[in-house]
Amino acid sequence: MVDQICMTYIEKLEKSLKKVEEEYARWLKKDKDQGCNATRKDIVRYKALISFAKLGLKLEGRTHVDIADKFEYVLATGRWRVLGKNKWYWSKSPEQFYKKYVLGQDV
Repeated sequence: MVDQICMTYIEKLEKSLKKVEEEYARWLKKDKDQGCNATRKDIVRYKALISFAKLGLKLEGRTHVDIADKFEYVLATGRWRVLGKNKWYWSKSPEQFYKKYVLGQDV
């Protein structure tokens, strides 16, 4: 699905994100307060974007993305809805959501 150049870039992003996670974990050990919830959410968001990129989707957005002009997916929580509707649903992962609801495959 994804060409070699994109996979190389995705792998670099994953390595960078792993370093950020390690630094964040180290910082949390030093800071006895809760830490920065925004940083934690950003890590989750970027992981979701990388998951969608591995599936071959080109998405733009920082907090939520539109998929196939039909669905809205919130990157930080994994919640999604049909565009124009107010009912929100939970997904197990970006991969599960894409395969089950966008492609219509049994997962």
